Amino acid sequence: MESFEKQPADLDLFNHRQLVLLIHGMKHPGFRYSICSHQTSHKVSYQTACTDLLTLGDHGQLECRKQGR
Repeated sequence: MESFEKQPADLDLFNHRQLVLLIHGMKHPGFRYSICSHQTSHKVSYQTACTDLLTLGDHGQLECRKQGR
């Protein structure tokens, strides 16, 4: 669904889950993240996972793509 884009980030804008994802993305360029995988790895609700990823996309840190239906 999403892939990491290398751009500078203002770290104060993001929560700890988002920062972990950004660090992982720097170590693994091209890795794809999904709402479901983020939800599972951080044990958060679907809405929280969705908000985390969409916020990163809104700030240019992820490229968001819809996949599936």
